[in-house]
Amino acid sequence: MTARRSRTDRGSEGGERAELCLQRYEGRAESGDWVQAHGWNYSEDVARRTIADIREKLGVRPGDRVLEVGCGSGALLDALLDAGDRGVGVDRCAALLRQATRFGVDLLRIRLLAADIASLPLGDGRFDRVLCYSVFGYLTDLGHAERALEEMARVCRAGGTLMVGDVPGRWERVRACWSRYGPRTDTVRAALLLPPLSPLRLALRPLAPLFQAVQRLRGQRETGDEGRLNYLWYGHGFFRRWGARHGCRVEIMPQRIPGRQVSDFRFDVRFTGLSGTGRSRSGPSERGKLHVVARADSEPASGA
Repeated sequence: MTARRSRTDRGSEGGERAELCLQRYEGRAESGDWVQAHGWNYSEDVARRTIADIREKLGVRPGDRVLEVGCGSGALLDALLDAGDRGVGVDRCAALLRQATRFGVDLLRIRLLAADIASLPLGDGRFDRVLCYSVFGYLTDLGHAERALEEMARVCRAGGTLMVGDVPGRWERVRACWSRYGPRTDTVRAALLLPPLSPLRLALRPLAPLFQAVQRLRGQRETGDEGRLNYLWYGHGFFRRWGARHGCRVEIMPQRIPGRQVSDFRFDVRFTGLSGTGRSRSGPSERGKLHVVARADSEPASGA
């Protein structure tokens, strides 16, 4: 019989993941360039192709009010905006936010705030485009992810676009592992992350304790006392169900970015036709911890 982890164990793992993520980004903040500081462990050419892919999927147009949640130093947001456009970036890692000027971010047109993704210190319906890239894999649990979606939808205008990108995918991981490694340990471990009633997971259920033990052993050997950062993996259904409840269109988009090895394990989600209903009545001062990094006289027209 497969031992199931308790809610307490799963919650502890989620909290540890979020804390370890913060520690890693704080450690990377002093890196020589923004690509490495943001954990994009590939060349600048691949980074440019990634930015182009994001721009195309997000559909940023001149004059759009753009918000990036999990913006790091703001360098990606700066690259996405057209000349003269303004935006707002939010991140909980103050160490990365402080590197904005060093990485060439124009704080005359970008306002940076320190806050949590699930409690944004921003007004309702203020943005035409909302982006959250390479963040959802580090969230505590699916409840945290739902709260994050609610907050981002709240600050997006009716009819606007919300994009959650670089999401670790359960089935994407299985397919990528099978393609790369065949029927080996990594592929089985990936299959054990599928939904509980998935036929493939049910077939492998008797082997679960063995592979969980191997995973713990590998984590100890590879990372020592720091522990291994286990991403939060998602199925497409999580986002489709959220979109259905909110009456918006949901597009699941594969990543096909040459040179970006993790693309095979990830997918992007675009929500369009947001209704703008169910807005919170609380003002910006009542939500989140507000810490302005940009100068007060550089506040964008999009407001907060």
